Amino acid sequence: MRKVLKDKKRINAKAKGSRSEKKSIQMMEALGYRCTKSSASLGLWDFVGYSRHHWVCVQVKSNRNPGKMEMDILKEEEVPPNTSKFLHVWFDHQKYPEVTQL
Repeated sequence: MRKVLKDKKRINAKAKGSRSEKKSIQMMEALGYRCTKSSASLGLWDFVGYSRHHWVCVQVKSNRNPGKMEMDILKEEEVPPNTSKFLHVWFDHQKYPEVTQL
């Protein structure tokens, strides 16, 4: 019984993360970016977006900020000059995420 509950929580967390990523993608698309999501979110960034002259790399979290080590990796990651790095943190019952430019 414990294993079933643990697996169900993991599935719900993954579904919640996917919903948050989808909301962030929709938000960036509304700002004029075309976005593509990393397969199974195994890359460093959950999705990247581009406009005519600019790129964005976005990491999305639900209800928490990344840990120190993960945040350091995101901040130190080199990207091209016309690219910005963002962290979107979606907290329950909020209409918009907390957005941090890294």
